[in-house]
This record gives sequence, structure tokens and C-alpha cells, in this order.
Amino acid sequence: MPTCKLTECSKNAMRKRVPSYCEAHYARNRRYGSPTKGGRPHVSLRATIQAPQVPDLTKAYWAGFFDGEGSVGIYKSKTHYQWRATISQNTPHTRVLRDIRDTYGGSVSRSKTRPIECLQLSTLKAYAFLRDILPYCTIKNKQILLFIQAVDSVRSGGTMDVSEACDRIAAMKKER
Repeated sequence: MPTCKLTECSKNAMRKRVPSYCEAHYARNRRYGSPTKGGRPHVSLRATIQAPQVPDLTKAYWAGFFDGEGSVGIYKSKTHYQWRATISQNTPHTRVLRDIRDTYGGSVSRSKTRPIECLQLSTLKAYAFLRDILPYCTIKNKQILLFIQAVDSVRSGGTMDVSEACDRIAAMKKER
């Protein structure tokens, strides 16, 4: 059986009519376009993480802000897991969201129905942000720690079950 067309993937190709991609890359190509033909690059948990230099006082402020207005989660979609950290804030006071976005990346979107803006950090951007604010968080520190451990486990080829981590984070959210 032929293998996936992408050089970093060694999985078997999915179907005879589309023999060039494995199941995960086939779904990704349908969503974003082929990475070999100028499509959006695939974000992998195996990529390197470059942590920005942020003063400790700023990290502590962002941690308090995240404790009050943020959420962290691993969400299951039909084909894969979505690793995400989200912060929402009333529209007139979005300077903090933009500062975090300028430092770590992510996207800020505005709600169509309410005066709220939301910052979403996914995968490694969320990982870098949460790793930096973890020492200063008091309320969501267990959720953040579990998220970081799950990402580390997947990156190192460890044995942590991602679906179990997803369920445990969801259970922690319900406890509050």
C-alpha cells in the first residue's frame, strides 16, 4: 500500500482514488488546500516552540486576566483534537487581548450579537502562552497544567491518552 505524499508522514495512504494522502492529511487538504500547492501550512505539535521574552510582571497580569476571563480546552472534532486557549472581554477594554495576540499570535474576533471580543490561541501558541502564565495562575492552574502535560506527552510520543485529558479538563470546568 502506498504511503502518504507528505515527506514527514509515514502513514499508509487512505483510498485508491486518492492514493497520495493518509486520512489526516486528506481531511486537512479538503479544509485548507494542499500544502504542496501553496495551501496554508499544517500546524504540528512536533514543531519547535519559540517563547517570546515577556517581563514577569506582565505574565502575572495576564495570568490574573486569564484566571478571570479565560478558558483552556482540548476539544474533539470529527477528525482530530483542537487544542485551544480562549479569552473573552467586553469590547471597550480589549487592549490586553491585543497585547497577548501581538506577543504570542492567535486571532481576535468580535461577537456579532454581543459587545465582546475573543482571543483564540491554538496548539503551540496556546502552549507557549499557558506555559508562561502557569506559575502565576491560581484558579485555572490545574487545567493549564493538564493541557501542558498532554501537549508534552503528544510531542514526545508519550502514553497520555488525549481523550482522557480532554474529559478531565471538561470535568474541571464543571466543578466550578
